[in-house]
Amino acid sequence: MDLYSKLSASMDEIVQLFQTRMGEVEKSIQQISDSSSKQQYLVTLTREYYDFKSLMWKAVGMLKAQVEMLTLGLDQHETASRRKVLLLHGISESPEENVKESVVKVLSERLKVTNKCISDISVCHRLGSKLGKSRPILVRFLNYSSRSEVWNKKTLLKGTKTTVSEFLIKSRQHLFTEARKHFGVRNCWTAEGKVVILLPDHTRCKIEQMSELRSLTIRFPVIAAIQSKATTGADKATKKTSTASTVATRRQGISNK
Repeated sequence: MDLYSKLSASMDEIVQLFQTRMGEVEKSIQQISDSSSKQQYLVTLTREYYDFKSLMWKAVGMLKAQVEMLTLGLDQHETASRRKVLLLHGISESPEENVKESVVKVLSERLKVTNKCISDISVCHRLGSKLGKSRPILVRFLNYSSRSEVWNKKTLLKGTKTTVSEFLIKSRQHLFTEARKHFGVRNCWTAEGKVVILLPDHTRCKIEQMSELRSLTIRFPVIAAIQSKATTGADKATKKTSTASTVATRRQGISNK
């Protein structure tokens, strides 16, 4: 069943639930109005209130699920449209630069890509307005294979100022940022527009929505903070050991004299 069919079916179910339940409530109210027992009226009214409250929460939950489904569908569509696009960061910018020549130089000299990959570049331009620092360069390829060639060789840029990243949509970029805050920078990356997380149990999980990240943070709370403290503790221990070793060496030298 496609996205539209699922949304339509869910909406029809909500309408049917409302119509059925409201009909029962109206019938109950009519019967109560004809009754002379006020106590029975209050009991019935209370029951009907909680029943209607339960129905409303269920309807809200269904509407929320529909919105999430629709949002995910739109995100996936926009992500697919960026499938052949990469961003290059850290390439120096000058007033009279030829952006494509700068990109070709990096790809050919540092990444050693094929001539076909170079010829597959269809769009190449800086992103955003000038703010006094080098802006990232958007590169769109004609074929996904050429984009993959650059992506798979991006580790060759390690140790340089230049980096390669995916052109994430706004919601996915926010998801990526939040995932890194919780699980740590080294444990999060992107692939095919999805956020990949290396979990503490050494399994990998791909996510596309904040609801998925929230579920993971419940399973593995305060990961980044623990890792940060562990790293800090290890650094302090190393520094302490180094200091003690230095002092011992100095004392040994004095005693030898």
